Amino acid sequence: MYVPTDESYQRWKTLVPFVYDWFNNFNVPWPSLAVRWGSVLEDKQYKFSQRVYITEQTGAHPGADANTILSYNVDVTKPRVAAAEHMLFDDGTDGGGFASAGANGIANGGENAGGGGPRVSNINLGFFKKVHAIIHPGEVNNMRSFGSLNPDVLVTHTDSEELYVWDVKRQPGRSFKECRVRNDDANYKPSTPDLILSGHTEFAEFALDCHAKEYKVASGGRDTNVLVWHLPDFSANAAVDSSNRNGKVKTSESGVEGVRLNAQYTFKGHTDTVEDVAFHPTDSNILCSVSDDTRLLFWDSRCDHGKPVNAVKASEVDVHVVDWNALNTNLIATGGKDKIVKVWDWRKIGEFSSPRKGGKKQQEGETASEKDMVIMSHSHEGEILRASWSPHDENVFASASDDGCLNVWDLSRKKGTNSSDEEATTTANDNDKPNTDGATAGAENDSGEGDDGNTNKPKKSRFGEAPPDELLFTHSGHRNPITDFQWNPHDPWTVVSSGSGANVASTCQFWRISDLITRPKEEVMQELEKHSAYICGRAAKPAESDDDTEDTGDDTSDAGDDPTNTKEEDFVKREEQNMTRNPSYETAQEEAFEAMDL
Repeated sequence: MYVPTDESYQRWKTLVPFVYDWFNNFNVPWPSLAVRWGSVLEDKQYKFSQRVYITEQTGAHPGADANTILSYNVDVTKPRVAAAEHMLFDDGTDGGGFASAGANGIANGGENAGGGGPRVSNINLGFFKKVHAIIHPGEVNNMRSFGSLNPDVLVTHTDSEELYVWDVKRQPGRSFKECRVRNDDANYKPSTPDLILSGHTEFAEFALDCHAKEYKVASGGRDTNVLVWHLPDFSANAAVDSSNRNGKVKTSESGVEGVRLNAQYTFKGHTDTVEDVAFHPTDSNILCSVSDDTRLLFWDSRCDHGKPVNAVKASEVDVHVVDWNALNTNLIATGGKDKIVKVWDWRKIGEFSSPRKGGKKQQEGETASEKDMVIMSHSHEGEILRASWSPHDENVFASASDDGCLNVWDLSRKKGTNSSDEEATTTANDNDKPNTDGATAGAENDSGEGDDGNTNKPKKSRFGEAPPDELLFTHSGHRNPITDFQWNPHDPWTVVSSGSGANVASTCQFWRISDLITRPKEEVMQELEKHSAYICGRAAKPAESDDDTEDTGDDTSDAGDDPTNTKEEDFVKREEQNMTRNPSYETAQEEAFEAMDL
């Protein structure tokens, strides 16, 4: 496992006010392997309140505290509202040098937790309020929701053959005291799931997906099978009705009581543990899966369940993650042990219903080539643990790794394309965008070694290689592997991410990329040009000017002989006069750049 250095982390930390529109850090007392956005609760002028679900993994050994799913109300600051001082935070290593504050400026609490050095608990932080708890039977390895259909119905994976369905709004809340009862205590009582999904014959720990338009759940496990459940098969309102408790059973394996539902479909075709699954965004009959057998398989419930309708060897080693683009269903992202992010155009590896006329299908065991992919990038230093497409832009997706970095990709920035069906995209402004930890890709090579004036030569990234054209942004705020993240479905460019492990405090972070990075370069430059004089006026005086007297406009020095300098100085003087005659002028400029106000 790659561990980020303190140097790279501190470099990222200094950039927070510049590259984020909004940022909040929350140190959690226990590792969190899953985070999900819930429903929006209240919309206000400068912020909105939204539910967030965070898991706590305390362990499964005797004497461990209860594993929980915690519900929080989070105040999400709207774009261009948070000032720079609101983004400074205490990660437990600054000795109090930073103030931790949310958008409302309320300071951080000071509770310490053991392990990995000083740890700060932000549980009383103003922007973040705990409102509900579920005591989960066993560790939560993965958690998904039904998205726009119902973000408050959750499905969880644990160290078991079964999956648990939770309707959070109907679940009785457990007190903080109950959550701290150890699992070997006589008073320990886990919450009862609204529905238990059965069918796996061995542990199913990570591969999980919920369809966003139907109450369907897909899962994979060590039994090498892919299972699908249709929740309304049990009851017309099975996904949200927790009142039906007829036929309670108790298994000797898990000891968890509840109503059980058997799988609707079982797909057989993998030869090793299934690591991840993903539904087709618009057709719940179609899904794909990846496995430690290195293959990406496609399934259709209307076809033979014992044979995939299409297959491609996606890597030479284990494939960990897969996600299907909801806005462009031709694109699928994968990643795994080889540290490579790959985006596939499934039209190039065969149609679902039938092969394209004259198209060449990949044969069994044949290794995919770069021509089968839209991109294949080596920009992570660790194994890929998560990948997710943006719900707001069909060209944008993110990948997370155990190197502690979350990369955001924009396919529209890619120079040229391998697809014969698509026109080449315009990428003239790629090389002008910054690339550091927490900044955009395409940075200029400051060393200038070997350039010889050729601006077309590759630029160096922080790893010493040319950054991919499509790498837009790198979030480096976690000093441990990123275990989960999710785009906010209600707020573009806003993400919640969690990091755990590596003997460093586990963290949950809420952040939004600055629109100065995500917007087109021409648009950003036009905005900056409008305020250039104001920005320059707030800067320090030039080094050659040592006097502290105000500029009266009677300067007759030799500098006036330079027509360029004279023109710039006259422009600044006019702007200063405007601010003198109209005090509201400066205020108007400040409002437009409040997010950059240091």
